[in-house]
Amino acid sequence: MLPIFVLIYLCSELSEGISTNPIIYDLTWTFGNDTIYWPGWKKFEFTKQIHIENNGLYSANEFCAAEHGGTHFDAPYHFYQKGWKVAEVPVTRLFAKGLSNEAAQWIVDANKFVGVGLDTPSIDPGNTTDYFVHKIFAENSLYNLENVKLLDNLPERGFNVVVAPMKIEGGSGAPVRVFATVEEL
Repeated sequence: MLPIFVLIYLCSELSEGISTNPIIYDLTWTFGNDTIYWPGWKKFEFTKQIHIENNGLYSANEFCAAEHGGTHFDAPYHFYQKGWKVAEVPVTRLFAKGLSNEAAQWIVDANKFVGVGLDTPSIDPGNTTDYFVHKIFAENSLYNLENVKLLDNLPERGFNVVVAPMKIEGGSGAPVRVFATVEEL
């Protein structure tokens, strides 16, 4: 019961906007060659790796792994036929178009952001050939969230965002679950 209490405690502390710097505990094991899996199931493996250095860097990986290994999420369906599958679990139970070069530069210069999420397949415009936005964000340690489901009923401000990517050792990207939490008005 203690790990659940710690997680709930930290989420409530962060959502209340405490002015001091809270201690944050990372409760996730990294996915990689040493990840623990049930015997007989597929261990984590990069099935394809691309690393190209030509006028900049392009790195992408493909991976395969059993879903119940390392730090993972057991949906109720795992042991109950009528239970929710992962994508069906309500976010209330889980608790927190391409950018122009000028917009990307403004975000970097503002020095107030840790990442950017958009509801498009890329943070760069579709006709890009230089991937400026990807590059400038990467160079300034900003992460990108692509294909985010942006909801019409989400307020323009006054909410917290929780980003929970799969923690893959050596990965250049990962599946992610993104949450927005809004205080009751």
